[in-house]
Amino acid sequence: MNTPIRRGAPLLLLVLALSFGGCQWSEAFRGDSLSDAPPADSLRLTVTERLGTLETIPEVNVAWREPRSGITLIRIAGGCFAMGDDQGLPPERPAHTVCVDDYWLATHETTQAQWRAVMGSLPVQTIEQSDLPVENVSWNDVRRFIERLNGLGGGRFRLPTEAEWEFACRERGATKRHCGTDDDPTPFSWHAGIGGVLHPVGQRLPNRLGLHDMNGNVWEWVGDWYDESYYRSSPGSNPEGPDHGTAKVFRGGGLLSGGNLLKATHRASLWPDRGLSLMGFRLAGMPP
Repeated sequence: MNTPIRRGAPLLLLVLALSFGGCQWSEAFRGDSLSDAPPADSLRLTVTERLGTLETIPEVNVAWREPRSGITLIRIAGGCFAMGDDQGLPPERPAHTVCVDDYWLATHETTQAQWRAVMGSLPVQTIEQSDLPVENVSWNDVRRFIERLNGLGGGRFRLPTEAEWEFACRERGATKRHCGTDDDPTPFSWHAGIGGVLHPVGQRLPNRLGLHDMNGNVWEWVGDWYDESYYRSSPGSNPEGPDHGTAKVFRGGGLLSGGNLLKATHRASLWPDRGLSLMGFRLAGMPP
């Protein structure tokens, strides 16, 4: 049986960093150091300083908000892109052409306030604060959240597919090492060396689609089952991952991640009934 803790997955890094601090780990899990990044305050740029108003960006369309939770989503115009990285770890290879239809994606990770508005209470959190991303949620926990949210009649929600997540992170498939840039991800993310603790959503710059925190802060569950070799046989149109498996995919890097773990193409997996600190999600959806 294949283990869900696979080469290229950050789970070992996450667990070791949380539990043992200075322990070493294998090269497969080690990211490039970002500990020498400039202080966060020196890189606080406003959205208008970098991008102008979102309304001037052609890729961004009018958002809509689910009334009960307040979750806000932006329409992502579909298209085709080269998913994966031929120079990456084995699960990221080969790069292959994928096309996705139009969809809607939340502007940031689901917050504790949004979770509580739907579920009535929170799972155990590292820090309890309404505008922090909800964390320590399993994939199955998120499924139950979505089922209850869909029952409220404010839209139809789901987790994005792995292809949709990467397409949006990379600004409709532009060649980007990180979500929003090929260079230092610090203006866009809270990551190793600068993050310290969880931060409220939306404090870092959005990418050109208006999406915040696609890298860093908390990892994000997606809908797909995980298969390390899936890219070798992935369909070219709206892939949804394997039909079955033992682990679900999560993406994006977290507060303790650096280097390669923040790559837009990095793939990781965990059993769907397990939740970890720094594990969160953002929703895809369709207006009512």
